[in-house]
Amino acid sequence: MHDDLAPAEGPAPGGRQQRRPGLLRQTRQQRELHRHSVSAPRPSLCHRADRRRRRRWALWSCRRTHAGTDPGRSRNHGRTHRHHDHPDRAGRGLPARRPLHRRPAPHRAHRLVARGDRPADPPPPRRCLRGAPVDPDGRPEVSPVDAPDDAPGTEERPAKAGGLGLLLVVARNRNLRRVQLAFVGSAIGDGAYATAIGLWAWHVGGATAVGVWFGIRLALMALTAPFTAALSDRFPRRTVMLTLDVLRAVLVSVTAVLIATGMPAAIIFVTATITSLAGPPFAIAQRTLLPRLARGPEELAAANGTASTIESLSVFVGPALGALLLTTTSVPVVLAVDVATFVWSMVLILGVRPPQRAVVEPDDEDDEEDVSFVRGAVEGFRVIFGDSRLRALSVAICAQTVVAGASGVFVIVLADELLPMGADGYGYLDALFGIGALAGGLLAISRSARGRLGTDLLLGVLLWSLPLALVWAVPNLGVVVIAMLLLGLGNPLVDVNFDTLVQRLSSDDVMARVFGAFDSLLVAAMALGALLMPLLLHLVGLRWSLLLIGIGMGLVVLGVARPLRRLDRGEHRPENLDVWTQVDILAPLPPATVEALADEAVPQRYAAGEVVVRQGDVSDLFFVIVSGSVQASVDGRVVRELGPGDYFGEIGLLHDVPRTATVTATSDTLVEGVDRSGFLTAVQGHRGANRAAERVVRTRLAA
Repeated sequence: MHDDLAPAEGPAPGGRQQRRPGLLRQTRQQRELHRHSVSAPRPSLCHRADRRRRRRWALWSCRRTHAGTDPGRSRNHGRTHRHHDHPDRAGRGLPARRPLHRRPAPHRAHRLVARGDRPADPPPPRRCLRGAPVDPDGRPEVSPVDAPDDAPGTEERPAKAGGLGLLLVVARNRNLRRVQLAFVGSAIGDGAYATAIGLWAWHVGGATAVGVWFGIRLALMALTAPFTAALSDRFPRRTVMLTLDVLRAVLVSVTAVLIATGMPAAIIFVTATITSLAGPPFAIAQRTLLPRLARGPEELAAANGTASTIESLSVFVGPALGALLLTTTSVPVVLAVDVATFVWSMVLILGVRPPQRAVVEPDDEDDEEDVSFVRGAVEGFRVIFGDSRLRALSVAICAQTVVAGASGVFVIVLADELLPMGADGYGYLDALFGIGALAGGLLAISRSARGRLGTDLLLGVLLWSLPLALVWAVPNLGVVVIAMLLLGLGNPLVDVNFDTLVQRLSSDDVMARVFGAFDSLLVAAMALGALLMPLLLHLVGLRWSLLLIGIGMGLVVLGVARPLRRLDRGEHRPENLDVWTQVDILAPLPPATVEALADEAVPQRYAAGEVVVRQGDVSDLFFVIVSGSVQASVDGRVVRELGPGDYFGEIGLLHDVPRTATVTATSDTLVEGVDRSGFLTAVQGHRGANRAAERVVRTRLAA
């Protein structure tokens, strides 16, 4: 694979030495192997002068032929043309030209390589530096390094499963299973409660009372979402879910008593509205708890797919249960059943035991300044608009939600114009949407193992827009049925991948507020669609309204298609990821950032007694110990022992100083190293991680 590093085999035919490719022509992997091979000196990565010298040397080496360079280092492995069409170049040993083709590099973009330069199977994503074993031909091996059985985090990894087998993986995870079953009770209870209160409001004040109550309820949800979501960032999420279950059970019980005793309607409306406002923060706490309970990206995506399917079913099961009970009983009885669903949820959540994770304890010296609750609550908006990936995600999800808001209007109009029973058949079209949503949930789960989150979300949004253009082209009942099924099919593809991407792109300490900010944006987008559709119906009619809404939102989401598809890169589980997630100074970082560091990490093996880093050397790498043990000493004095899951090398990188200690392996040790730029970009670019790292630096320097 790396014949460009093979030893010399003699001069090239024709008496001329073979040309060595310059650094600008070598692949990134070839440069890394050459730079960090045993025979090559390790260059300094922190001095600008070294970088400038290497850059000048690279440009210089591209323009001249090096005398004495062996032909084994050429890109064509020493093969040359013995004859050439040009008379002045005949016999000069020019390198053979071979056709270039595109071969996908693992977890990276496509690049041009020459046939024969790569094996048939793509190479693993790992790169070995110094200390790596070599094959019989003397070339460095680049096979992945398997962590030993006693390495931390390897005791309970989910089995590799694809498709619907991920449902079984979720079911086998005790914590995820209990959270999903609790969500079943909570979602169905919310649906039954809204139906019962809606019927009661209709009896009290007719359609006006129902419309006003639903309008006020949605407006208050949009306004309070950032503030109620902040609770899940300030307190343990399991505790928040339990508290909200208890609160809703108490409020619903009070509402049932008030209705049964004939209390004034104004008081009942107040308690009913407060109860409704407690539902969204429960869902946010559940969504932000899932990343802590899942054992990998695939399991997290499957858990989100299961939650989306439950939510889609509860939209119909909850109101249907409420309507069935209301035909035989009364509103207080339905509310009593609703209380039972919240008790069911609370009992299941009590059995959830989130695994311990790396946390950094705050100290008095490094406490943040007092931040008002209002400023902290709007932090989610700052995070969204400050991250280009989340901005692209917000554009796509808001475009889909505008169509969803408009669907509340145009579906009724379609039923009135195309169904024999008129607008009364609106429920049948809604049922078609539910069937499509159920199939879409299974499709989203089956595709979650592929890791193409951005592409699948893009597909889901397009399934919300393109079917409307189909109805415009062929406005008959059969096409409307197909369109409603496609709308339902696209809904879980959007929801599942949206939740998973937000969970992976947001830091744990602000994730709930990010979800809360998104909820506010989505409610506003839904209101915009609901207001825009009647205006378009009045101006251009039903067919052209569907075309404008569908094509308009489709063009909007296609504008962010490239950044969405870029999110697919790196969607895989790096080797030894569990070890990296236990590093306390990296705990504040988003999961996707930690995974990127683990993916870029380079494994290195050291035998017992071998020096890993020496005091006074240039600081160029941050190390995490995968297995084995090391000993850190300063001026010959041992200061600490480190084992699996520990780390070293952060002091020199953060303060730009030489190594402050000598680290020696006390047993056969496997470490993984991340280069200076990758580590500093991740840590110094995040306020929480930077404070945590500086706190560790002060503690270690004081020892």
